Amino acid sequence: MGKNDRTIAGSVFDHLPSAGNEVFSPAGRKESHYRKCLDGLARLSDEQLLDRQRFADRATNELGLHADRMREGRQTLGAFQMDIFPRILRPREWKQIEAGVLQRVSAFGSFISDIHAEKKILIDGIIPPELVFEDPSFHPELHNIPVDENCPITVGAMDLLRTPSGEWKVLENRFSTPTGISYVIQARRIQAQALPELFEALPVYPVASFATRLSEALAEMAGPVENGQALAVLLSEGEKGRHFFEESFLARHMGIPLTLPEDMVVRDGYVFLKTINGLMRVHCIYRRLEPRSIDPVAFASTNESGIPGLVQCVRKGSIKILNALGCAVADNRSLLRHSNDIIRYYTGKQAILQTVPTFHGYDPDQVEWIRDNLDQVSLKTVSHPETLVRTRPETRELVLNGKLKELLMMDPRLVVAQQLPESSKLPVYREGKVTLEETVLRVFFITGKRPYVLPGGLTRLARPGSELLASGEKHHSLKDTWALQPEKNVSTRPGTRLERGIGGTEYPLPSRAAEAFYWMGRYLERASSTARMLKTLEELRWSELTPKERELYAPLWKGIIEATGAEKSRRKMGSINSDNLVEQLLTDERNPASAKSCMLSVHLNASRIRSLITPEVWNGIRNTCDLFSNAEDDSSGNFHLGELMQSVVDSGDIIHGAASRTLLRDAGWYFLESGMLIERGLNNTVILSVVLPYIAKRQWEHLRDDTDLTALLRLLGALDAYHRKYRSRAYLDRVVALLWRARDFTGSAKFTTSTLRDNLSRIRHYVSSDQTQDALDSQTEVFLSWLDGLSLEEMFPARTLELDKGLTRTNLPTDKTIDLARKSLKKMMKFYESFHMGLEDRYFSHHLPGKADPR
Repeated sequence: MGKNDRTIAGSVFDHLPSAGNEVFSPAGRKESHYRKCLDGLARLSDEQLLDRQRFADRATNELGLHADRMREGRQTLGAFQMDIFPRILRPREWKQIEAGVLQRVSAFGSFISDIHAEKKILIDGIIPPELVFEDPSFHPELHNIPVDENCPITVGAMDLLRTPSGEWKVLENRFSTPTGISYVIQARRIQAQALPELFEALPVYPVASFATRLSEALAEMAGPVENGQALAVLLSEGEKGRHFFEESFLARHMGIPLTLPEDMVVRDGYVFLKTINGLMRVHCIYRRLEPRSIDPVAFASTNESGIPGLVQCVRKGSIKILNALGCAVADNRSLLRHSNDIIRYYTGKQAILQTVPTFHGYDPDQVEWIRDNLDQVSLKTVSHPETLVRTRPETRELVLNGKLKELLMMDPRLVVAQQLPESSKLPVYREGKVTLEETVLRVFFITGKRPYVLPGGLTRLARPGSELLASGEKHHSLKDTWALQPEKNVSTRPGTRLERGIGGTEYPLPSRAAEAFYWMGRYLERASSTARMLKTLEELRWSELTPKERELYAPLWKGIIEATGAEKSRRKMGSINSDNLVEQLLTDERNPASAKSCMLSVHLNASRIRSLITPEVWNGIRNTCDLFSNAEDDSSGNFHLGELMQSVVDSGDIIHGAASRTLLRDAGWYFLESGMLIERGLNNTVILSVVLPYIAKRQWEHLRDDTDLTALLRLLGALDAYHRKYRSRAYLDRVVALLWRARDFTGSAKFTTSTLRDNLSRIRHYVSSDQTQDALDSQTEVFLSWLDGLSLEEMFPARTLELDKGLTRTNLPTDKTIDLARKSLKKMMKFYESFHMGLEDRYFSHHLPGKADPR
């Protein structure tokens, strides 16, 4: 390396050897396409460069880019690290990769169609039949299944390895359900924020349009639709899946619903999505599940849930699926050895991209070679590890623990061995030091009438200290990958948008999502109110109270126990252990009514709609759950339940504030808010049912001591509102008026019910154009009229002015007036319960008769 090159490159790159380094030529000079990048980095001081890398680390962690999301075997934790030094590809180099990828996908697309129909390639003896028929991913049930006329592989990926000489070789096919595209897009965003000056100096192809192009491919596949627009959905395994982050990302950016199998149903040969507007026909499914998990009728050997009858709809042509069912057979690693033959058979041309030498155990000679050269090869399962474990349960321990040598001895047909060539290396910057590491490039593509290969891709790095570049499990770091545009065309190539799109329009909220929003709101309100009530009573210091004081506050404890459903905690208040009860209602995960259990339920419901909530809301929920975990793990002795109570109350306000500030005011928000309102109304009504009769009987004592009334107001979060509204000490009739009929207090029955009525109207806007009221609306109006006409003086005859003069026979509470109050509270309770049932019947019940319109 010349002296000038060392100076420009910057001190952190000075010591790197040029052998195998993509950045430098064999002669030790900087490659021309890396020169501007190195020059830009050289202008940064060591501290500035370190700050840029730390920014990328923070952004990666905040996004939740975890390595376990990319793994193929068992899940293990560990976040991806993003390196700010990009991989850069020359225009001519990228053009070769692009041509090779399109050639290979065309050949293997033809292979998939052939294998599920006439099987000519087997008849002609091009590949051994056992490679197909013994593949766990080959399903005879899919014989003659219709596929897209262009290519059964609509979206896919390939893993490529670059040798020091610059030759690209194919390491893996990923044609069934490719993963990693979200990481490409997110890495580009982080890179652009960390080092914006580098993008100004180089003509880098953009990557952000991939989701839009994929939605266009869905529209193209769905074809023209009468009376409206085609509805496409992304079919996911859900939050339990390893790739849920990516699936949420894609659904959000494509503008389509993220669904689970239980969100859809087959009626009369058509597939329908269960929405708050009834059943809505689905025209195209972007599946992220393997076929065996997609239809329990077509694949009768499995116990998996799915969409019964879906495969028959595919055969009928009423639904299109991408990628086509059966694509996983092309991911079989034993086929890699025959890639050139497959390409030549279907295209009549030689392969543009060669494949890494791969050996398989179906041939005894190959098995013997593999066993003799175990120190020179990388062993992999012949098919996806989870598929292999499901079809061959006896392999579970060996596969999931990476004991592939033992698996080779057990059954050689289940293993392939790749003789990996030396890989070119790239600089990796970490905490002020630079090392060289081997890499793998995952390239993504979309087929159709206008095939597209995403310029760049996902570059993953080998783990430090690994001797061989093995399977996907050995990659934990990633780089942004830049494909450079030709100098004569430095502007972005224009993309032609289809007139008939799929994304960018509103679609009815799936019933499951509406239900998750609703229960998320209910559990959030329940956790916050429980913590607030416990905090109020904790400050009373129960153990220090006199027997008479305990008698005064006992109804409040009873109210909390009743409101939280902690029936087993009912006992004589005089002998209660308040610390035990507080712990049971706050942190006991075994108690479904505890604040901790409620927050875990908030987290569970939020994870089910992760693609529909904002990062601010999600982070607030996670941080609140962490409060309980940190309290449980605390070993310093400094942990205090009172501090946890207040933290949970504050966190509940933060989550609600984040939701109010960042969520769209769509149907999801109104279901969330309605859940909170119903829970608040039920909670307040239950507590008042217990406390009011007792307080009414001691109304005369309020002339000299309103402590219990003040505690009740604090318990319900109403004390400040009472003082602002009345600016007086607590009087029972004013307290009841505030809690029942105040229009401007968010905890009153009047406000709660009025807002629920308004939310119904807003939800109906997202359901259909029919704005006619139904039984639920009428029921709400009747309740509001009854509440307005309720005679508070009849139930609580001692008015505030009369109390100052003392009680008389005309204003003394009686059993009759107290019973009237009880009946009124019972009616309120019945209304909230009935409203809840009405929401369930109207929006969460999926099988609505007369709503399945196949148009």
